[in-house]
Amino acid sequence: MQHGQSMRYDITHHGSSRGAGMTFDDLPYNPSFPNDPIVEEYYRESHDRRKKLLGKQARLGFGGTGTIFPNGTTGTTVNTMCVWQPNGPDQYEQWRWYMVQRDAPQEVKNLIRHYMMRYGAAPGMTEQDDMENWNYAHKASKGIIARRHPYSYQIGLGYETRGHPRLAEIGLMQTGGVITEGPAMQNLRGMYDFWATMMDAESWDAVRARKIEESHLYTW
Repeated sequence: MQHGQSMRYDITHHGSSRGAGMTFDDLPYNPSFPNDPIVEEYYRESHDRRKKLLGKQARLGFGGTGTIFPNGTTGTTVNTMCVWQPNGPDQYEQWRWYMVQRDAPQEVKNLIRHYMMRYGAAPGMTEQDDMENWNYAHKASKGIIARRHPYSYQIGLGYETRGHPRLAEIGLMQTGGVITEGPAMQNLRGMYDFWATMMDAESWDAVRARKIEESHLYTW
């Protein structure tokens, strides 16, 4: 789906996935920290250094959520990683890490730490709201109607592509996986498809063969 001068899409490969976005033009740095000159200078220099190192490929960003098959996720906003540990049929424990650049100024590390304290974790404003949704979604899955009808994962079905011309424009060639542009549940379909492959396979060799077959199929 194109919004003005940008594009949003999902990439899925072997059960893992990542949301991504790309701008069609080289965008200038957008000042974001006028009250903290040290932080502002750090992010401005990071933006300029990224453009210098990557050129047109700097237009590609991975700001969305992603899955590391089978039970890992990467988050939005700042760099974060989660591991979801099952504690039984109806419970899980979430382990989360927030990452910062080792050489970043202390002011930048403090800003990220304070932001995540307000946003994520148990006392965070957003995380508390999300936990309510997750808990009730789990309970709703046990309801009469939910047990009577299968869930639908059809959003974007049939619009998958093996590559995208916009990626080729910036010199990136896709070597595997499926891209779905715009709103889609391709990430969920990819995860469950690979999970089914592992459940049905009689050996690890069969799983490896499937991965090799997919890699050849999706190369363009």
